[in-house]
Amino acid sequence: MIYNLKMAKKILTIRNIVAVVLAGALGDIIGRILLTFLPKSPARDVLLFPVKFGFSNIRLDLIIIDLSFGLKFQINLLAFILIFIMIFVLQKV
Repeated sequence: MIYNLKMAKKILTIRNIVAVVLAGALGDIIGRILLTFLPKSPARDVLLFPVKFGFSNIRLDLIIIDLSFGLKFQINLLAFILIFIMIFVLQKV
């Protein structure tokens, strides 16, 4: 039990979270670049097809202030692969 808690603290550091987010962003950037250069093919479509999830805007009108909340993610297979590579590398470090 103590080992699992130590492992969880080691994984959930700011450095690791930032590294995983940057890996996802890098995967998205590389995916958008490859989308313009690669010829249209089924392999390109599978690797670079974006999957969108999240929830749309929730509006809260409080007379004095109008608040709007929303969270959407868009990830492709390349970004997903880079995120898992980063997680694997961070576990070894």
